[in-house]
Amino acid sequence: MKPLGRHHSARVGFTLVELLVTVLTIGLLVSLLLTALYNQKARSRLIRCTSNLKQIGMGFSTWALDEGKSLAKRGGTNGASLGFELAQPVHWFQALSNELVSPIILVCPADTRKPAPDFGSSFSNTNISYFFSMYSGDLNPEWLLSGDRNLTNGRSIENGVLPLSSNWPAGWTHELHNRRGNVLLNDGSIQQLAISRLPAALQSGATNRLALP
Repeated sequence: MKPLGRHHSARVGFTLVELLVTVLTIGLLVSLLLTALYNQKARSRLIRCTSNLKQIGMGFSTWALDEGKSLAKRGGTNGASLGFELAQPVHWFQALSNELVSPIILVCPADTRKPAPDFGSSFSNTNISYFFSMYSGDLNPEWLLSGDRNLTNGRSIENGVLPLSSNWPAGWTHELHNRRGNVLLNDGSIQQLAISRLPAALQSGATNRLALP
């Protein structure tokens, strides 16, 4: 007689191995799919953030032409003549409200902050995702104008101002775009920068003083 019991046991064991391999394979495929979806969503947010900054840059340019003011020298008398504190991005963006049209573009899609309904009394720094460069020196097109607020240099922020230069380490926090971010330059162009590219973007030698929301 054939050892049916032994054959049956071996068959059951082989089936369990197959089941285990199948479950692991499905788990791996699901994990890869979820990772791909997450990366696609993050990429979509980064692109929409780029679009926001592009519109902000166009708003700055239109305002500068209408007001006859230089964006590269927007500190000093520019702020005083408008009657607000330079270190408060909310005041600068309120001054640009006619050009920006809606405060929705001031919130990065990757940010947990919520846009204000309008540029009125309820509009504050908590409704803004982007810094504003108070002063970028001369008309250097490669200096920062605006960008994602999660920049850091490892130093304390004083009065809402973050100083950045090539002499100090700069980086992105984990907020928003996972240790990368978008910046708007004086020439109106947008750059997507990883931490490794930040030092090269700050090689101008001048100190960028960024008003953070």
